[in-house]
Order: sequence, then C-alpha cells, then structure tokens
Amino acid sequence: MRLLILTLIIITSNCFAQDKSEMTELGYFGSIVNIHQMNNDSILVVSNGLDKHVQLYSLSQGEILNRIIRDGKGPKEAKGVVASVLENEGKESYLYINSLGGKFIKYNMKDSTAEETLTKVVNVSFMQVFQDDLIISKNLVVFPDQIKNRDSISIGYVLDKNSFKINKELKVSVDLFDIENIKGLERLDFLQKIDFKTHVVYLEKNEFLLLVRGMNKAFYLDDSGDVIKVLDLGDVLPYEMEVVNHEIYGYGVKTPGIINNISYVNSDSNEIIISFGQIGANIRSGYLKIIKTGSEFIISKEVLSEHNEVNFFDTNIYMTGKRVYIYGKAKTRTSELYLLDTN
Repeated sequence: MRLLILTLIIITSNCFAQDKSEMTELGYFGSIVNIHQMNNDSILVVSNGLDKHVQLYSLSQGEILNRIIRDGKGPKEAKGVVASVLENEGKESYLYINSLGGKFIKYNMKDSTAEETLTKVVNVSFMQVFQDDLIISKNLVVFPDQIKNRDSISIGYVLDKNSFKINKELKVSVDLFDIENIKGLERLDFLQKIDFKTHVVYLEKNEFLLLVRGMNKAFYLDDSGDVIKVLDLGDVLPYEMEVVNHEIYGYGVKTPGIINNISYVNSDSNEIIISFGQIGANIRSGYLKIIKTGSEFIISKEVLSEHNEVNFFDTNIYMTGKRVYIYGKAKTRTSELYLLDTN
C-alpha cells in the first residue's frame, strides 16, 4: 500500500455566523435525511416519519408546495429512506432515493415520472452522482475480533446511474480504520460491534476521497484502494472515537459528531464541505471546506456562533451560495430545520 502523509494548509478558523445573523425556523419535516436546492426560491427536504418522503418547500412563500414519493412498500413508494442525491442535467432534474431493502427510485422533477429498481445494495450512508455513475457509500458494522484476519473491507459501490447495475465494488485496507488503536478497545467483548458511516466522494475519474464519521483523518485513494494521501484533520477536529461505559447499555464505542454529513460537493471545482457538531459532546457546530488544487488540499474551518447554535444530537449542514441550512434531531427546540442567511 502506498502511503503519503499530506501537510494541510489551514486558511481560516473562525465564526461564519455572527450574532447579528438571524436564524429562520422553517418548521418540522419529520426525521430529515437530506436537503437539496432546486432553485433560488425552493428546496427539497427528504425525510422519514411523514406520509410522503419529499417536500418541495418555497422560501419566499414559507410553505410546502408539493409532496412526492409516498411512504409504503408498493410501486414507486419507499419504506425508510436512507440516502438521496439530486442531479441537475441540462433542463432536467433527477432525484435519486435509496430506501431500506435496496430499492432505488429515480424521480424526474420536471415531468413527475418515476422509475424504480430493486437491488441488493443495502446499508447505504451517502450517494453522489459522478458523470455516468452513482457512487454509493456504506454503513459498516465491524466486530473487532472477526476483522483481525481480514485484509480489506467493502466501503461502497460504483453503479450505473440509469440501470443501477453494480460496475465496481470499492474496497480499502482494514488498516485505514485503525481499529486496534481505539482508546479502551480492550474493554469490548467479542459480541460488541463498531459502527462506521463512510462517505466516498469522487473528485476525478479514478480517484476518491474517503471520510468516516467520528474519524479525524481523511484518505485520498485510487480506484484499487491504494492510498495516495492521508489528510490529518486532528488539528481542526481534535476528537477521537473511544470506548466508554454507559450507565444503561454498558461498554460501547462513542463516536464524536465530526464528519456528520457531506454538505456540498462540486466535482468541477474539487470542493467538498463537511459538517460537524454535537452538543452532548461539547463539539461546536460548523463545517470544514476541503478544496483540491492539483496534488494538494486546502482546508478551512468555520464555526457557528454561540448565538446561532442549535441543540441537536448531531448537527448537519447543507450549503448553497450564501444560504446555510442547519438540521438534525432536536433536543430542546421543536423545529428541526433552520435557515441562516450569511449575506
């Protein structure tokens, strides 16, 4: 395995929402999975817990204009949406939905038609449209004792975005997850598991960035899983996974709320935005911006001001232009979606 440690360039580390900025409550949308910008006035909110999974929300009117994709197990319905991605292709916009059981729905936002395909692709954590492919990242369940003798682990797939046929399975070395060095690992018994939520982001045809929730490292790899560069995020996200003793559930791995979700991807400009934040662990909410320039990476950290901090278990941020959408599972506020305009 080729291994090259990259020295990061940190260009900023400050508050992106000052006390004068106002947070607008957009309301309750169930358990939010993702947010997508349709145009300057409207967004798509993808969620679970309501009779339909997708709400088209108008910012100017402050109301839901349309609801699509009914909750259920029938044709063109979804049961338990786990991931989504919006593709703008010319004058067409396609919403891809993945639900429990491996069902994919491709919904044409212009003519309101839908295609569905049942696959064996399950445990999806993140999706990205890249050229003609649909990139799938996986939620992994790892038992430390069972993985000691394994060399590699599957983190996702490259699918054809129209047929959903698997073109390639993505595998990386088990060593990247550094399981043996998790603080307090010896306290776990052989039946206890570790959950890893992976995010695979393609920036070039045969190279991708791997980010894992709770890990303060990122890996730039080629299609064969060989490491090109390792990005050490410890200086900006000084948090690590560790084994703790819960008063009810006993020993388990505590995962800090970093790399909560991929907030924005632009493959043309090689730019990625990653959100972090977890009130219970005293991790202030904000985001990292990673930009690949040639063979180097530039990273900046922005933190939400205390005035606009939201009491979420994990904070997820979606960004478009000057707008910042903040969402998650609320602990004290009734609304689970906020808009922060940074103009």
